[in-house]
Amino acid sequence: MPPPLTNGPLSIDLIDGTITINDGGSLRELLDSRGCRDYAPGRYDKIIGVRGDGDDYVLLIETNVQGRISYSELSFDGTTGRAERGAESVSETDLVALETLYGADLDDDGNIGLAAAATEVVRNATDGVGLVEVAGAYGIDATLGDDTNAPVILSDSLGRSEWAPGTYDSVIGVRQDGTDVVVLVEPDVRGRISYSEHRFDATTGQEQRRAVAVDAAALPGLEAVYVADLNGDEQAGYVCGFGFLGPCFGVHDMGGPRA
Repeated sequence: MPPPLTNGPLSIDLIDGTITINDGGSLRELLDSRGCRDYAPGRYDKIIGVRGDGDDYVLLIETNVQGRISYSELSFDGTTGRAERGAESVSETDLVALETLYGADLDDDGNIGLAAAATEVVRNATDGVGLVEVAGAYGIDATLGDDTNAPVILSDSLGRSEWAPGTYDSVIGVRQDGTDVVVLVEPDVRGRISYSEHRFDATTGQEQRRAVAVDAAALPGLEAVYVADLNGDEQAGYVCGFGFLGPCFGVHDMGGPRA
């Protein structure tokens, strides 16, 4: 471990032979999972990152066994300093996505986050949040073209794999909802069209729960939120059911599958 490792207010260093986290002046010695001994990396391990996770701390570990390099994360209780569970594997693709959390260039490519240019998939004209595709990954972009900040890469509900639309899915809308970002997806399986909303944490990119089905009749009501013509009727929201300029008398276009 090259002393010290830092990430914002967090730093980690060896103090009297003990790996210690300094959280804004508050020191916490790290212990093994039994809480009996000081934590120490394995023979082939190197700590390359530290981050906070709620009240806990997470170490990013690089393992090099005869040139075979792998990565894992190990969590520690923020109060006791005790290792909470076994290390969780991190893929090289996930490593790049984690760079913004660790505030470090973990893969030595000279960039923090994804360096490739992002392609915009869809953007909400009202709240400015967008969904972009970069290097085969999907991410949340709220920078409105400012490429100095890397997008937050979306992951599955376990936070282990990158999220991507299914083979038959099209992303047709995105919106901000408090601290979450919601992505509207239109699956088309052999002409059978349906709709669903996927909810992600705007900070971590992790999916919050299973996708929620959306009835086609509800699309016109959602068009104002997504600021888009979702059902292909060339109108954003409900439209009059008659072809006259007079009042609609409460009759609305109930939508349906897009052409």
